[in-house]
Amino acid sequence: MIPSCFRIYTCILLAGVAVTAGCGSDDNSTGPEKPKRFDYSDTQAVHLTLHVDPTFLPDTILYKTIHEDLRSIRDTFPDMNKVEHFENRPAGRITVQLTAAAAAAYEAGTYHGLDSLNNLYDTAHVIWYSQYRQMKINFALPYHSDSIAKIYNYANGVESALAISIGGDASRIFVDLPYYEFQLRWGDDCISGCSYRHIWRYEITDSSIILVEESGDTLPEGF
Repeated sequence: MIPSCFRIYTCILLAGVAVTAGCGSDDNSTGPEKPKRFDYSDTQAVHLTLHVDPTFLPDTILYKTIHEDLRSIRDTFPDMNKVEHFENRPAGRITVQLTAAAAAAYEAGTYHGLDSLNNLYDTAHVIWYSQYRQMKINFALPYHSDSIAKIYNYANGVESALAISIGGDASRIFVDLPYYEFQLRWGDDCISGCSYRHIWRYEITDSSIILVEESGDTLPEGF
């Protein structure tokens, strides 16, 4: 039997990620449930968690591990506070393009094709760009942006929904537990790609944090 919420919009396989919030059988389904709130205040840990494990919402146990590891590395090696992870595809942010008819209805206050989704997934902020028939949606929770965009693609009146993509380059952090790689990136034209980088690679053990490798360009003055 196909879960009833599949026919609504939720129970679909998104790029290998199963989104099944509130799914049940036709005989016993009350509809999708709101995702549970959690303190995802460390946005760097959020994005690193989603890179390690690209689930619909960041796994809370993995998020806590990465959050604590980052804090421990930065407490032990304070210079790492200067290396913050830049994310090209920020979690919980998408753009939605409406059809011409839906856009006209939206501006007239009669479009309701996104009401159920916006309520279910807790939109925090919506900006409408009339000239493009497009809205930018920020959610209260850090959903995997490609996955939540695919859900919105199924809504009535939606022409397309995409994860927001930010161009350019900047410093990065990579996680391959128990290793953390901090890359300081800089240069005159980081919009096209930073020319220089310096890399620190750390290993987290049960009792210590070890700098296992340092390489790259000479650090910029003042670092």
